[in-house]
Amino acid sequence: MTGPIFNPREVVSVPVDGDTQKAISSDWAFDHAADLDAHTLDIGQTTKVGSYYCGLPSIGANTRNADANYLFMKFLWIPRTMTFDRIGVEITTAAGVGELARLGLYNVNQTTFAPGTVLLDAGTIAIDATGLIAATINQQLTKGWWATAYFANGTAALRLNMPAWSPYGYTTTYKLLTPISELYKSLAYAALPDTPTGLSEDYGHGDVVLRVSSLD
Repeated sequence: MTGPIFNPREVVSVPVDGDTQKAISSDWAFDHAADLDAHTLDIGQTTKVGSYYCGLPSIGANTRNADANYLFMKFLWIPRTMTFDRIGVEITTAAGVGELARLGLYNVNQTTFAPGTVLLDAGTIAIDATGLIAATINQQLTKGWWATAYFANGTAALRLNMPAWSPYGYTTTYKLLTPISELYKSLAYAALPDTPTGLSEDYGHGDVVLRVSSLD
């Protein structure tokens, strides 16, 4: 006897997990996980190649000033190994002529979510014009937590997707209205620093987005 057409394996009386009522093969637990259905589908596995990705679910878009001489780091969830070919921000109100922002990625402690060393310093982009401004990269990220970085010498307003959820959860600072999705610090503008400390919490000053070039 064989199981259903999507799983044509021999049915035995006692599957590995011991649940004979649900047995369709010799390893029901494995088979259930292998067949995508409402219980196992991870929507993060189906990210569209060629689209931009910001890493946290959103409850709506906003815009907010990202002040000069502040390092902003926002949590980034990667659900599967992916490679990215652009890193950028959407400028909604431009900074002064000639002013720049530095974009990058940080390694993150997977337990405390504290940012560690710089993984990628993508260099600078001009923030004196509106629109989606992006730098070319070639960066693979594996499943887990990372952080994006935005660090500018001028003040611009950035597009911000208001987070619906974050690993930091909620604090009373924002009266449980929005979860904490960003860490920031006032610093003199320079190259991205490794393992920054003395960080403050916020719900975000803007999204640094990554364009997906391949699902690996």
